[in-house]
Amino acid sequence: MTINVDPVTYCVAFLNKERNYNREHNIWPSVNRVIDQVLLRTEEISPVYREAAASLSEDALKRFLTVIVEVPAIWNDEYIQTARNAYRRQRELRDRIHRLASELAGCLRERSDLSNRSGFSANDLVHIVDAIDRAAENNGHYTIYLQDRLKALDCQYDLKYWPNLADIVDSIGADALRSRIEPTDHITEAATKSSRPSLADSCRALLQGLEHAKDQTPHGLPLRFRLSDESTATIVNVTLNRAADELVDGAYIKRLRQRDRDAVAAVSRTSIVS
Repeated sequence: MTINVDPVTYCVAFLNKERNYNREHNIWPSVNRVIDQVLLRTEEISPVYREAAASLSEDALKRFLTVIVEVPAIWNDEYIQTARNAYRRQRELRDRIHRLASELAGCLRERSDLSNRSGFSANDLVHIVDAIDRAAENNGHYTIYLQDRLKALDCQYDLKYWPNLADIVDSIGADALRSRIEPTDHITEAATKSSRPSLADSCRALLQGLEHAKDQTPHGLPLRFRLSDESTATIVNVTLNRAADELVDGAYIKRLRQRDRDAVAAVSRTSIVS
């Protein structure tokens, strides 16, 4: 059932209530900053409230309002750029770990060979249990609960039953190379889709936030809910506090959606061919 009061009055009251709750509990200052901005531009965003209220239940409308103020607050420009940089750094580290692990494994094998054949021993670590023991010497949980059990296994099984250190390092490098670097949530994935930062990041974050809020519970947005391009543009303008000469319109959102649909279709075609 949709609300039976003026949508604008209802939405403004809800946002005021959320802001006051956050202030009283000293939480979500970033969300409150967005709410303040939305309340300042109530006249501009009023058509959005009316459009959403016409097709949403009261609980779904609350969820909608929560999304449009939380997504810009959490997935802001700084967060998106940090996430994008982290992705690039993760890729660099993955490749470097693989390269260094391969080099280290080679060094360990050569050192072991020299110790066995050259007449000189480096008195180095050979057994994995000794390596674990040294690494965990300041770990009380290890020394109390695991050390004696591991030492008992060391005494029970000789060296041929254990992986050597070089093979362990090799496995770390191989694991790094196999690893897939993926976003931890759908909104971050959408917001960092482009290689360069742009307004499209924030638009995609909002669209994905609304999509992610869809479910079949009474509190979720209906599965078939779709906000108009004009209303989506208005939310972006208001929540990001864009000036009059920086406003985006529904045509911008429509083009963005079409580009993303085309990109998905292109990936699907490539997968089928492969």
